Amino acid sequence: MRKTKLEIAKPLITSYFNGLPINIFKVKELFAHLAKNKEDWELAKSTTPRAFIQFLIEKSRLKQLDFPFPYRHETRFVWGEVPLLRGLINITQR
Repeated sequence: MRKTKLEIAKPLITSYFNGLPINIFKVKELFAHLAKNKEDWELAKSTTPRAFIQFLIEKSRLKQLDFPFPYRHETRFVWGEVPLLRGLINITQR
């Protein structure tokens, strides 16, 4: 079975996201990372941002978190584990 360009690039993509200092993203931020690195990762020109995110959710450490707040819905994406306490500590130290 032939691998897709996304599957071939997965080690590079994983290494890239593992090396980022921030591991919580908005959808626009993931789109920006794709746009910035698409050529370096040698992805197909037809790789859409949605397909990229879906691939990462299914095949990597990316998780989608949905927050159905009463007045607006928010979606965030998390690479790996994000301990809740760590986030609370950062908020209280502002």
